[in-house]
Amino acid sequence: MKKIFKLKPEKLSFRDKIIVTFLVLLIITAGFVIPLVLSQRLSGQLQQQALDFTEGEIADKNVIAKNKIQYIDYEATEAARRKAVQNVRPQFTLSLEKTLKILTLFDDFKTSLLANDIEKVPESVFTLFSTAAVDLHAVYSNLQSFSVQDKLRLIHIAEKKLKSIFENGVFSESEIQEIKSLHQNEVEIRLFNDEFTGELVRIEKIDTLIDVTEIQEVLAVWAFDGEGDEITLRKAAAEIIIPFIAANMSYDKLGTLQQMSLAEISIKPIISTIEAGEYIIIKDYIITQEAIEKLQALQKNELKKSLWEKIGTVLYVTVLTIIMLYILVSFMPSNYRYRQFLYITLSGIIIYYLLFAGITSILFSRRITFFAFFIPIAFTTMMLTVVAGKQIGYLISAYIALLSFTIPYGNFSSFLFLLFLGLTGAVIITHTRKRIDMIKSFLYLVASGMGILIVLGLIGKYNLEEFYMYSIIIALNALTSSILFVMLLPIIENIFNLPTDFRLLELTTMNTKILKRMAVVARGTYSHSVAVADLAESACEVIGANSLLARVGAYYHDIGKIDQPEYFIENQTGDNKHDELKPSLSAAVIKSHVKVGIEKAKEIGLPQEVIDILAQHHGSDLISYFYIEAMNKNDKNSKISPEDFSYNGILPMTREAAVVMLADSVDAASRTIKQPTTPKIEKLVWKIIMDKINNKQLMNCHLSLSELEEIKTRFIVILSGRYHTRIEYPELPEVKKT
Repeated sequence: MKKIFKLKPEKLSFRDKIIVTFLVLLIITAGFVIPLVLSQRLSGQLQQQALDFTEGEIADKNVIAKNKIQYIDYEATEAARRKAVQNVRPQFTLSLEKTLKILTLFDDFKTSLLANDIEKVPESVFTLFSTAAVDLHAVYSNLQSFSVQDKLRLIHIAEKKLKSIFENGVFSESEIQEIKSLHQNEVEIRLFNDEFTGELVRIEKIDTLIDVTEIQEVLAVWAFDGEGDEITLRKAAAEIIIPFIAANMSYDKLGTLQQMSLAEISIKPIISTIEAGEYIIIKDYIITQEAIEKLQALQKNELKKSLWEKIGTVLYVTVLTIIMLYILVSFMPSNYRYRQFLYITLSGIIIYYLLFAGITSILFSRRITFFAFFIPIAFTTMMLTVVAGKQIGYLISAYIALLSFTIPYGNFSSFLFLLFLGLTGAVIITHTRKRIDMIKSFLYLVASGMGILIVLGLIGKYNLEEFYMYSIIIALNALTSSILFVMLLPIIENIFNLPTDFRLLELTTMNTKILKRMAVVARGTYSHSVAVADLAESACEVIGANSLLARVGAYYHDIGKIDQPEYFIENQTGDNKHDELKPSLSAAVIKSHVKVGIEKAKEIGLPQEVIDILAQHHGSDLISYFYIEAMNKNDKNSKISPEDFSYNGILPMTREAAVVMLADSVDAASRTIKQPTTPKIEKLVWKIIMDKINNKQLMNCHLSLSELEEIKTRFIVILSGRYHTRIEYPELPEVKKT
C-alpha cells in the first residue's frame, strides 16, 4: 500500500552528531571560560563596600593580609587624572568668516555715512540696527550736528574700536557659563593658522572674556574714558558699532574633550603594595578609604583561581553537561522534531551564556545575588518550554541553577534564585494563551523573586536599602524576560514553523483565507469541521492531550474538499455526482481529499503537527459505502480489492490525530441517526470506536482503554447536548376581530 505521508523517529546523521558534539563542547567551554573571564573582568569593577566594611565605621575585627600583593591605587590614580584634566584649558576658535562678514557690512555702512545718504545703506545693515533696537534715522540725524572733520574722526574711532573688540573676541553668554561650570580659570584662544608663523594662540583669564550681553556696559565705560570732545565722539561711535557686534568666538568642545581625554589617558595607574602580614583593618579603629581600597584588592586577589580549582571547575561542568544531555535526549520527541528541538535547546543554553556574560559584566556588584536577578533564566526557560515542552524547561532550569556555583562568588543563594525564577518561568508559560496572561506572567515572576528574596533576606539579614534595590532588580528582570519573550517568540515560530499555543490560537480565529473560502464554497464541510473541532478539543482535554492542536487539526482536516465540494455528501443539496461515476472512481475522488489537503496545508505553511492530523485522520480505513456498492455491482468475473477502496494514509501516530479520527467518524455518523436519543448516540459512538480498534486503526497512537472510555463519554455528552429535544410550542389562537 502506498503511503501519502511517512512518520518515523528521526535519527541523527553523522553530520548531526558532529554538530551536536560541537555544541556540547561549546557549552562545556563556555561553562568554564566565561566564569574565568568574568573573574578577571569583575575584579576591576568592585564597588566601594568590601567584605562588609564601610568607610567611616568602627571596625569590629582585624583583617590581615596573608600574602604580598600589588594593586592599583584607584584613589591616587583618579586624583592624578583629575589634576591632568583640570590643567587642560578650554579651547576657543576665532570665526574669521563671521568677523570679515560684519566688517564688510560696516564698510558699506561707513560709505553711506560719508556720502550722508541713508538710501545707500544696505538692507542687511537696516536689519542689524532693527535687531539691536537702534533707530538708524536717529543716528543719521545725530550725525548732522558733527562737522565733516569730526564725522571722519568719529567713523575712524568707531572702526578702530570695532576691530579692537573683534580682535579681543566676543563670546556667547551660554558658552562662557558652560566654561565656568568646569571650574576653569583660563581659556586658550586660537586666532588663525598661518603657513609661515603657525597657529597664533593666546591664553586669557576667564574673567577677562567679554560676552555679547556685556558689550553696552563695556562701550559705556570706554566712551567716558576719553577727554573733552572725544567723549562725545566716543558716545556716538558706541551707538554706531553696537548693532554690528556679535559673538565671533566659538567654543571648540570636541577639541577640548579630546585634549582632556588624552591628558587622562596619559596618566598611568599608580601601583601600591600590600605586604604579607600587614594589618588592613584594625579592630576598634575607624575604617578609612585607603583601607577600603586595600580590601578591594584582597577581594580581587580572591577571584584568581588556582590550577586545581580550574581543573575541578572543568570536571564539574563537563559531568553536569553530560548528565543534562543524557536526560535531555530521553525527553525529546521521537519524530522529525527530535533534531530540531535538540539544536534549539543546546543553542538556547549557549545564548543564555552569552546574555549572562554580557549582563553580569555590566551590572556586577559585590554580591552574586545582585546580578543573579539579571541573569535571563526566566526568558530562557519560558522560550524552551513553549518550543520544546515543559519537561525540557524544568531540566534546563535545574542545569543552569547548578552552574551558578562556577560563577564568581556563586553560592547557595544564587542557586535558589536561579532555580526558582527558572521554574516559575517554565510553569507560568504553560498556562499563557492570551495577551493578558503575559501581564500575569510578569507578576508571577516578580512574586516568585520577591518570595525567595524575603526568605534569603531574613537568613542573610539584608537591610532595607538592599531589599529595596533587589526588589527593583527583580521587577526589571521579570519585565526584561517578558519583553524578550514576546519579541523573539514569533521569530522562532516562523523560522521553525512551530505549533506553539500562541501560533495555534492564531489558526483558530476562523479568519484565515482558506477557512473563509471553505465557509463559502463548502458550507457543509465547514460546519462539519467546526463540529469535529468541538468534539476533539473536549475529548483531548479529558485525557490530557493537546486540545488546542486537536481543534486546529479538526478545523483544517478537510481542506482538501474545497476544490471539489460537490462530491461530498455534506455539501450536496440535490443531485449526487457519484450517481454518474463508477464506485472505484468515486472512492478515488473521496480519498484524494487527504492528499490534496496535505498539499494545501503545506502551501499555507501550517505546522507539521497539524499536517500530520490531516494525513492521518482517515488512516488506512475502508471507504465502505463505495466498496459495498462495487461488490453489489460486481459481475463476479472481476476481483475487487479492499485496498482499492481504502485511504492511502498511515495510522494515527499521536493521541490528537486519533481523537480527530474518532471525532470525524462520530460526527459524520451521528447525522444519520433518525430521532437521536442518548442510548442511540452511545451505541453509535461505541460501535465506531470498536470498529477502529478491530480495523487496527488505533494501534500506534498510545490510547489506553480507559482513555477511550473517557473519550466515548465526552462524545456522548456533547452529541446529546447537540441533538437535545425541545417541547413543541402550541400556536396562539387567532383573535377574531369584532
